[in-house]
Amino acid sequence: APVKDDWTEHKDPGTGKTFYYNTVTKETAWEKPAPKVPAPLATPKPLGSPPSSSSSAPVKNDWVEHKDPATGKPFYYNSVTKETRWDKPA
Repeated sequence: APVKDDWTEHKDPGTGKTFYYNTVTKETAWEKPAPKVPAPLATPKPLGSPPSSSSSAPVKNDWVEHKDPATGKPFYYNSVTKETRWDKPA
C-alpha cells in the first residue's frame, strides 16, 4: 500500500514562496520532508465502526494559527478547505 503523505503544499501569502504543512503534526517546512512509514495502529478499528469525526461536516473552528517562517507574522490555515489567510477568520 502507498505511504500516506501528511504534508500539503502551500504558497506563503507574503513572499509567494512554496512551503509545506503537515496536517498531523501541524509543522511547517520550506523543503518537503520525505513521507514517513506509518507505525502500526495500537488499536485497529473494528469493521463496521462509525467514520471518524474528521470525515463529517466541517466544524466551526477548522482554522489553526501558524507563524510565517520568513516574517514571523501569524497566518491561519484551514485543515478542511486547505485555505490559508493572513486575517483571523471569524
